[in-house]
Formats: sequence, C-alpha cells, structure tokens
Amino acid sequence: MKEKSISFCQGKKNRAKLRHNRREIISPNVDPNLIYKNEVLMRQSLTEAYDYVFGQALEKYNAGQKRKSRRIDDYFEKLFGCKADDMKADVVLISDNKQCSFFEDIVQVGKHGDSGIGHEDEELVAECLREFWYGNEKIGVLPFQQRNPNFYIFDAVIHRDEPRGTPHIHINGIPFADGYKTGLSRQNSQSRALEAMGFGNNEGSLNQWRIKERGVLERIINAHGILKKQEKKSRGSFKTNEYGKLMDEVHAEVDIEKARLMAELAAIEVKCSASHEQFKKWDSRQSSLKAQIAALEQKRGAVFDEVSKEIKDEERQKSREKSQERSEAVSAAIAKPFNKIKEINSKRKALKAEKEIEAERNKPVDYSKIDSFIDFQGDEIDLRNMHYDDRARLILHTENMKKHIAERDREAKESRLKKENEPQKAELPRAAFIPVDYSQSQSRGARKK
Repeated sequence: MKEKSISFCQGKKNRAKLRHNRREIISPNVDPNLIYKNEVLMRQSLTEAYDYVFGQALEKYNAGQKRKSRRIDDYFEKLFGCKADDMKADVVLISDNKQCSFFEDIVQVGKHGDSGIGHEDEELVAECLREFWYGNEKIGVLPFQQRNPNFYIFDAVIHRDEPRGTPHIHINGIPFADGYKTGLSRQNSQSRALEAMGFGNNEGSLNQWRIKERGVLERIINAHGILKKQEKKSRGSFKTNEYGKLMDEVHAEVDIEKARLMAELAAIEVKCSASHEQFKKWDSRQSSLKAQIAALEQKRGAVFDEVSKEIKDEERQKSREKSQERSEAVSAAIAKPFNKIKEINSKRKALKAEKEIEAERNKPVDYSKIDSFIDFQGDEIDLRNMHYDDRARLILHTENMKKHIAERDREAKESRLKKENEPQKAELPRAAFIPVDYSQSQSRGARKK
C-alpha cells in the first residue's frame, strides 16, 4: 500500500482571501491554463450566506424592539463595521468580541513529490478529497456539512491549477449557535458552535474537532489503498494528559511492530530476488504482513476514536453539571421572593377573615325575629308576648350577664391555677408562751425609791 501524508489545517486569518479562492484574482503560483481543472463544491456570496444563516433570527429580533434605535439593519455590519460585499470582507475580519466573519480550513493528501499536479496519483488524491466533502456511504462517512451542522459552508473548491502544488480543498464557513437569551437567538460563535456539536467549550475543543476530521480523512484514504505517513505532531492546545499518554503508548507499540514487519518484509524481498520459486512461496507472506500493517493502522484509528469519545463525554458531563448548578441557583433566587409573597398573602387572608368575623359580630340584630332564648341559668324564655324594646333589653342584659359570669369564672380559674403553681411558704414556728409572774415586779416609782 502507498503511504502519503495528510494535512487538515486552518488558514491564517489575514491570508484567507475569498477572491483568491474563487480565482477572481490570479496569484503567481497559479497557471491560468489549468483553472478549468478546479472543482467548485459550494459557491455563495458572503452577503447571501449571512442572510441565510441569521436572516430569520434578525427579523424576529427587530420585530420585538419597540425603539427604532435598538433595531439592527445589517448583522454583519453590526459585528465587523462594514458590509459583507465590501472589499474589506474579502479576508477574515474579527469583531470586538473576538468573533470571526468566517473561517477557512485547507485539506490536502500527499506532497508535491508523490501526488502533485501532473503526477499519476493526482486523480487518486482528488477523489479522496471529493469523498471528504461529499461523503462515502460504503465506509460510513457522511458529507462534510452533515458532519458539522453548526458550520455553514458557503464556499468550497478543489484547486488543481498550481503546477508546484498538490490538489487541495479550501473550505470557508460561518460558525453559529442557537439559544441566546439576549440579542439575536442565533449568533456568530465558533466556541458555542463546537459545543453544540459535542466538542465542549474549552481551549481543546477546536483541536478535538480537527482530530476527528483527520480521522475521517484517514479512513477515506485507507479505503483507497493509502496508508497515512506517520509524522511527529505536537499536542497543540489539547490539554488532556491521559489522551497524550495513551496515544504515545499506541504510537510506540504500532511503530515498533511496524518496524519489525517492514524489516521482515525487506528480508523477504531479498530472498525472493535470489529465487523465483522462493519468491512465489513468500508472496503470500508478504500480502499477510501488509494486511497486518493495515490492521494495526485501523487499530490506531479505533483507539483514537474511542479516546476522543471519552474526552468528549467527560466535557459534556462537566458542562451539564455546571448548567444544573446554575439552574438550581437561579431557581432558589426566584423562589425566595415568591415565598415572601405567599407569606404576605397568607397574613392578608387571615386579617380579612378576622375582619369578617368582627363585622359579623357587630352586625345589628333584629330582635323582632327572636321568639325565645336561653338565659344565663340555662332556662328557655318565651319572648313572643313581649314588646320589641323589652326583648332587646332582656337579651342584652342576659348576654352581658353571660359575659360577666364567663369572665368571673376565667379569673377564678386563673387565680386557682396560680395558687396551685406557687411554692408554699413554710409556716414559722410559734413562740413558746412563758407565763410572767407580775406579783414580784415593782413599779417604776418604787424602784426609784
């Protein structure tokens, strides 16, 4: 199997030019006679793309604004200070909030020496790039746009008109995310777009996404009989120590086994050159070794996918826990004033009930409708033959007597309970009575004499 390098990198913000990608301007490294070989995969103006992605959210936002000064006429101009069809917008612009007007990724298979323009493998690597964009159902690869729903791709092209270069794709897209509470419900945000696609929201999110896409590209070239040429890569902004340690172990194991198999394969080729019969004998062994090498490479890819999934699940869990904590804090803050309102309403109802009872008590009584009543001694008195004023006087007198008796009984009961609860004072012993004999005493006058 052939070995080729793969490249999936982000274009520099100050060098990504839409007019260059669309060949509206011709740079020195382009052969105008080869432009016909370029393949346009997606072509839309930046103005149309922003209107398609953010138009509905912008219209909904403006409809909810009563003040005309708060309405937004052009979302792109609001972020970047110029129109999307202005010459300034030809390159990546950065807003005050670090939002990029668009992003560019460049994908390539092979180098000029083994896959360049005019090389026999030029069409092979171009087909790999097409499948990277359109997908490949046979090996379970979805189209690029379906794999990355929060990156709206408005411009994509395969360049094959650079004589000193290699076929490569320029992919230009707009990152977006939904669910914003302030401003537009959908806004430009690369970090939130990566989070919505399951890559978390941290420094390593973009690197995780690139690793996943490189894995997709590697599966495609393997399906075309190409092995990825191993190159030492730095971890970049990827911060997971466990991932680095595990991948180093896998790389070391695969490289050692691969070196052993390649040495064995070289020895077999030397032996085969000495004898045609011996060559036939080892031919099957050679195929087996190549298959083992391919299996090892697939194992590397499987381990890589598994580790990436674990890291992604961990980041998603942390994000979910933080969201739960924020939600609980907000719920507690909201519940506090509601509980206070409930308490006030409860007191208000109790006060209202007391007022209604007091009003019922003070309601004037129609004594003409009272035919009999029970006096304070418990006897029933017939009032039908009594005058209205006499009835009223008798009833009021009886009610007052009942209240007086009840108050007297209450005070007596309280006094009795108070005496029962008070500690009893000890009685002082009475002094013994000693009789005095006054016959022996003398008067004051007699003593003076």
